[in-house]
Amino acid sequence: MIEELDKRAKLIKDKELQGKVLRVIYGIPENIWKAPSAFYAGHHLDDERQYWGNALHSIRVHDTCLIIASSLLVVGWQLDCLKASALLHDIGKRGPKGDTIKIMTSTHPYIVADIVKEYCNLELPKEVLQPIEDHMGKWSRQELPDFLETKKADNSMILHLADCIESRLLEVLKSDY
Repeated sequence: MIEELDKRAKLIKDKELQGKVLRVIYGIPENIWKAPSAFYAGHHLDDERQYWGNALHSIRVHDTCLIIASSLLVVGWQLDCLKASALLHDIGKRGPKGDTIKIMTSTHPYIVADIVKEYCNLELPKEVLQPIEDHMGKWSRQELPDFLETKKADNSMILHLADCIESRLLEVLKSDY
């Protein structure tokens, strides 16, 4: 699974940012990637609630972000930052050491920078950290249709949509068919 994360990190064209993301992928405790992404049905697909679930979820969110970004013509630095944000968005879900039994639902986006600094001794650009901090949603229901109509390419909204699709919508669709 680490190889799949590595492969996606290497899609980041900016070599400095790519290097930082690779350092995080290999530098944080492996149990962060190995942990289930969720514990209960209805939130995340079955295979994401098992061993390596967090890595699998991050890969799927990354791939979904690329589909959305392509339709919005996101390119260059903005696209590279979106790729990085998507791969790293949930590394705080199990706490700073990746060993917390309870998933840190509402606070996990805010400890990613600390985890990266502690284990990898580096800082990520604000263009990577802001979408991670926003990925649990900061928008009202009214703003979502506005985003879809205007197609304003905002990485925070793209990551939020991709995470919602991957963690909620697919499970609902799967259960209905």
